[in-house]
Amino acid sequence: MNDNIILMAVIYGAIFLLLISIFIIKAKKKKTTVTSKNNSYEEFPVELDESLIYHLTFANDESKEPVKNYNNVFSSVILNLVRKGYIELSKINEEKSLSFNNIKIVEKSFEAGLSNGLLVSNNFTDIDVTKDAEALTLTERYCYDFIMRYVQDREISLSDFCAKVSEDSNNAKEFAENIAGTIKSLGDKQGCFKNTETFELTQVGKSERNKCKKLYAFLNDGNLEKGRATLEIELAEKYLVYATLFGISEKVSKSLIKRCAEPEKSVILNNDIYALNILLDAAKPFIEAMK
Repeated sequence: MNDNIILMAVIYGAIFLLLISIFIIKAKKKKTTVTSKNNSYEEFPVELDESLIYHLTFANDESKEPVKNYNNVFSSVILNLVRKGYIELSKINEEKSLSFNNIKIVEKSFEAGLSNGLLVSNNFTDIDVTKDAEALTLTERYCYDFIMRYVQDREISLSDFCAKVSEDSNNAKEFAENIAGTIKSLGDKQGCFKNTETFELTQVGKSERNKCKKLYAFLNDGNLEKGRATLEIELAEKYLVYATLFGISEKVSKSLIKRCAEPEKSVILNNDIYALNILLDAAKPFIEAMK
């Protein structure tokens, strides 16, 4: 009798431990699963502009000036313009290696759904984007407009673009002023700042800052490498754009390719022409305009 009781106790104990183990395993998997429906990442700062996101991510509470890194901002903008289908980067000569002098920007706006022609006006009221084309942020629109000022036959080499910018002080100055004012104007319009002179954050601004900082921490802390769940292409591409903005794209790009279900179907994943060093080259004409 005692032996039976002991045996039953052992069996029930084993079952209990097995159930606990299954619960722990499921909890761990749930924690590392990353999909577009994951509650932790539904609050991407997708409605915010790259310039404003960078400021909110890296500014401290005592910041009295807009925080920006134009190299990172313009690199991420170029990547997002590619992702959204407005432009693409390609080699001028396929037989030569990738370099600043062998890359051109190709305009793709008609294919993306812009029906009003090439130039995007500064007030942006004449933009007619079809439902298939993803809208541009303010910084993206300024950059896209700037590209289109110099494009001929729907393309321009980076070297020619940079040369034209250095010779065109009026347009360069206008572009620089527009970009410099983006953080203030958008932060004020979207209710992030109590005062655009001091950059003191409102509750809305603090909420958006928390989203930005959580996304940066997620991408920077190795979570993508540790996770096992498959990423949708759209989500993986957005992660890469944000990682580029935060200056950590080289750190996460391999994990994104590994986790993405079909990276070969992505325009920007696993493509050497959109590596960080090439994007920094592509940002040079915009950096030239900011001098």
